[in-house]
Amino acid sequence: MLKRLRALFARDPRDLSPADAVRRIDDGALIVDVREADEFAAGSLRGATHIPLGEIRSLGLTALHRRGLSPERQDLLLVCRSGARSRAAMALLSTCPDMRLFNLRGGMIAWLDHGLPLQQRKG
Repeated sequence: MLKRLRALFARDPRDLSPADAVRRIDDGALIVDVREADEFAAGSLRGATHIPLGEIRSLGLTALHRRGLSPERQDLLLVCRSGARSRAAMALLSTCPDMRLFNLRGGMIAWLDHGLPLQQRKG
């Protein structure tokens, strides 16, 4: 059990700081927000596509394709509140070797702590 927890939270080069995430976004990375609908409605990264983690669990890569996303061609930044759900989504999607997946380390909490903007959504 402890080994699994260490593996889950070990530093991964695909875990990006908010500053590194901004650079990836500026370079054209797709953003997928895996939080629940009410969390997403409260505010998200500009340009983010909402695909809840449960949908990724059920459909895998098909969930992204249904939204018109082609992550095989671009970097994909996964986002949630704290970084845990987006990391789980990254693990689920990592079966496709051609995808360049990244996780926002610390999630929306870290994003806001760095004073970065949110796009307000209409409920």
